Order: sequence, then structure tokens, then C-alpha cells
Amino acid sequence: MTKPLLHHAMGHDRGGDHDFLVLPQLQAMIIKYTRDYAQSLRDCGIDPPFVVFVSLVDVYGMRLTRDFIDRAIPEDLASGPLNQNHFQFVETVFEAIPSDYQECAKLVRATLNHMSTAAELRSTPYFDAAGNYTLPL
Repeated sequence: MTKPLLHHAMGHDRGGDHDFLVLPQLQAMIIKYTRDYAQSLRDCGIDPPFVVFVSLVDVYGMRLTRDFIDRAIPEDLASGPLNQNHFQFVETVFEAIPSDYQECAKLVRATLNHMSTAAELRSTPYFDAAGNYTLPL
């Protein structure tokens, strides 16, 4: 995607930079689509175990925001710079299809924690003390 011409001619325009990946959105997508895909495989007659591999590709120089705030300008959010072009995160083995998105979130938590380190976090902040995923899917 190219940046608007005004961005190049006049310098940096706030909110015009599209070099951001939003960690909570990426993690929610991983949870949702991992479960949906596993369910689809089972519906096609393919049974577990399944291995889930998550990676970010072609991301060198982008920034991974640690959080999101509705209508916030990405530049104002804390973020970690991505200094590699390719990130491969730990895999998750599904011995059975997760019964719901909450169970799926718990199963892929190690992957989400690993991804969070790319945003300079120790672990994903979207689980409560009981281990439940806290963002809506």
C-alpha cells in the first residue's frame, strides 16, 4: 500500500502512517480463525491432532502496538518496533477441537505470549487472573 502523496510532500501527517499492526486485533483473529478453521477441518472429515503455526511475514520496520484505544491515532499508542522481516512463534498442538473461543484462547496462549514479546511485553495482557481471555471475539 502506498502512502498518500501529501504524506511525502509535507512530512508526517498524524494518523496517516499505516505501518502499525495492532496486537489485540491480531491475537483475537488468531483465536477466532484457529477455532473456526479447526471446526471446518473436522466438518470435512479431518480429525485432530492439528498443529497451529503463527508467523508474521514482511513486517520489518513496522510497529506492533501493545494495545488499542477506539479512535486513537496509532502513533500515540505504545508499540514495539519490528526489527526482523519474519517472526515465527511457538506452535500449538490441538488434540481436540476447542469447544469455544475461550478454550481456544487458553490453548494458544503460549503463542500469544510469544507474539507479545515482539511488542516488548512479557506476556499477553488480555487474560484475567483466572486464565480467561478478556477481549470480545
